[in-house]
Amino acid sequence: MKSKLIPRSTYIRIFIALAILCTFIIAIFSLFLTKQFSKYYMDEIKVIADNQLKQTVFDTEFTLEKLKSYSINMYQDPDIFNWISVNRRDKVADYQAMVALRRYINTERFISNVYLINKQTGDVLDYQKGISVLEAFHDQTILQLEDKKSQEYLHFFYHETAQKAYWGLVLPPDISHVDYTGSLVVLYDLQIVEDYFQNSGDEDVQIAVLDGEGRSVLGDHREEWDAAIYEHASQTDKSYFQFEYGNETYFASSAGLNSNKWKLYYVIGMSGWDKKVDQFSAIIVLSSFAMLVAIIIVMFWNSHRYIKPFSSLAKKVQLLSTSSKDERSLEWEYDVIKRGIDSLVHTRDEMIHTMRDHEFMITDEYFRRWILQGKMNSSMKAYIEKRSSLVHYDYIRLAVIRIDSYAEFQEKYNFESRKLMKYAIGNIAQEVLQQAEKDSRAVDIGGDHLVLLIGCLPEEIADSSEDDILTRQVLPMVSEQVKKWLSLQVTIAISSIRDISDDVRLGYDNMYELSTFKFVSGEDRIYEERDLEVYDTLLQPPDDVMLLEQIMYSVRLGQENAMRSHVDTLFAKLQHLSYTDCKYQLDLIMHTFMRSFHSIKSVQALHGTEIQLDRFATLQLFRQWFEEQLVQAMETIQNNSRIGRKEEYVDEMKEYIQNHLHSAQLNIDEIAEKLSLSPGYVRQIFKEVTEMSLSDYILNKRVENVCLLLINTDWTVAEIAKQSGFQTKSHFFTIFKKSTGITPNQYRIAHGKEQTE
Repeated sequence: MKSKLIPRSTYIRIFIALAILCTFIIAIFSLFLTKQFSKYYMDEIKVIADNQLKQTVFDTEFTLEKLKSYSINMYQDPDIFNWISVNRRDKVADYQAMVALRRYINTERFISNVYLINKQTGDVLDYQKGISVLEAFHDQTILQLEDKKSQEYLHFFYHETAQKAYWGLVLPPDISHVDYTGSLVVLYDLQIVEDYFQNSGDEDVQIAVLDGEGRSVLGDHREEWDAAIYEHASQTDKSYFQFEYGNETYFASSAGLNSNKWKLYYVIGMSGWDKKVDQFSAIIVLSSFAMLVAIIIVMFWNSHRYIKPFSSLAKKVQLLSTSSKDERSLEWEYDVIKRGIDSLVHTRDEMIHTMRDHEFMITDEYFRRWILQGKMNSSMKAYIEKRSSLVHYDYIRLAVIRIDSYAEFQEKYNFESRKLMKYAIGNIAQEVLQQAEKDSRAVDIGGDHLVLLIGCLPEEIADSSEDDILTRQVLPMVSEQVKKWLSLQVTIAISSIRDISDDVRLGYDNMYELSTFKFVSGEDRIYEERDLEVYDTLLQPPDDVMLLEQIMYSVRLGQENAMRSHVDTLFAKLQHLSYTDCKYQLDLIMHTFMRSFHSIKSVQALHGTEIQLDRFATLQLFRQWFEEQLVQAMETIQNNSRIGRKEEYVDEMKEYIQNHLHSAQLNIDEIAEKLSLSPGYVRQIFKEVTEMSLSDYILNKRVENVCLLLINTDWTVAEIAKQSGFQTKSHFFTIFKKSTGITPNQYRIAHGKEQTE
């Protein structure tokens, strides 16, 4: 279920993942920025409050000192001091004191009223209400305070009447405990003082002044307000704190007043500040959201522009995938592209390997054609010279290494394994020759043998010791090493030294025929070209060659009656020969039989024709045995047609066709003879396995070979046609254009080669 909810397209997944990540980051960043701004705002409030508090304290101290000085000047005024000092009442003194008080009060706006107390006369001069006796004075609290002398030195005190609240100052101060006869009491208008201190221009700022017991000495008494400030101030050691009052939060900074035992509090209401912080935080959030939207749009465009092509690429790779539709739907695009790249790298490596193998195959093909055609043309020689030092020699020797008991070898190994075994034989031979300081090249011609080309120096022609070393030491070592490492018995036939420009096909044919001499003579040794003279004496054809070929052909076709009829005719002629001539003809018949069916296991078990002939006392007994061998060979061919080796036969056919494409005489009968099968069966199994007729396959391979040579060589079209087995140029052009739709020259030009007639 989860996998269905996850988009399959990589660019959408990346976009969603990045969008979620950016949203999370911007949300965290916005929250962090808001918190940091709130903290910064609070720090700024603290700084502002501290600065304003210091300024307010300074102004307050300055004002109080100013008021003290003014009050002292008032006390020292002669008229005022005279009134509080006389021991009897004098109207002139009363008038002069009132005039002096008026002068001072009108000058200082903070002074609300002044009391002059003369204990000697028992009078109190109230600037506002006049003179009264002490007992009748309306403000007895002041008189009690003055009697107790409880106020500190030049300290203001809070005084409250029924009408108003004041700050009061009594002069002279009681510092020497001298009993003065009179006092001066100055009352300052607390409303004016409060207006003076609260005049900050900010409604959110309030000034509170509390005494040591937490009572307000400035402004109206608000017990809950004062208690809240005093309670929170007493709970912290810091000079600033926050507290709640009502439904609002306040921030307060405090400092003591040196001139009084009071504490001044600079209180800021946080509602306005919080509103500003909330507004700025909202701006941060909205800006972050706008930025997030912009980033998401850019990310979507970027993902669509630069990452979506990878999704399209992954879909194209999926369409080319060989896996099932269900498996493809479960794959992530990264896995699809990775698998595609891995496949591409693997394909590239295979192509490089194939190209290297292809180059080796072309070189090997050129060597094979050189051997089968007999001579090298200039293009072939130029190509081989770049890849092999063998053609730099002026002289060569040609050896054929033939596998004994090839039928048993075929039964034991499949087609690919047989090729690998022959490749190993060639490597062993080249390694042994290299140790003997001989340059060589092994070429697989197909079938039961391979050819070994050996480079020779001119001085080896006259030096027979080199020849002896090669035939008696080196080549026997090759045979021994093959038997040791591959458990194979091989027969080696080697030619004499010949010029490299000579026709090597003749030497190849002779050496291959010579390698079969062991099959006739039974001798296990290295066969040399001079042995051909002995071999030729055994190859004199019988009087009726066609009759013997018809017998062999009837065996391949499975025509037992025709075979027996031809045998009757042959042996009827032999009955009229002398014993010596008859035995000679039988020897040739046996050799022809063993050579024709050498790939059949029962025939390979026969060693030496003379040994076989010596077993029979009469010609009739030999005939019966010979007919049995023919029937057995016929049955073997028919059995091979029935058992499940069709694919291997087809592989062998393809190899034989590839190795003999240059031959215009390549036909089905030749292939059937090579495999010891009937032509009809060869056609049948090839059609069953490849769903193509054998003749069409040969034609297609000829055209493919032409295309390969057109691209990789500079040969003329006529030469290429000849090398590909086409007998006439007109037939070649017709077939090529029918197969490719263009002419050979057009094909060469289309593949980057210049036209060559």
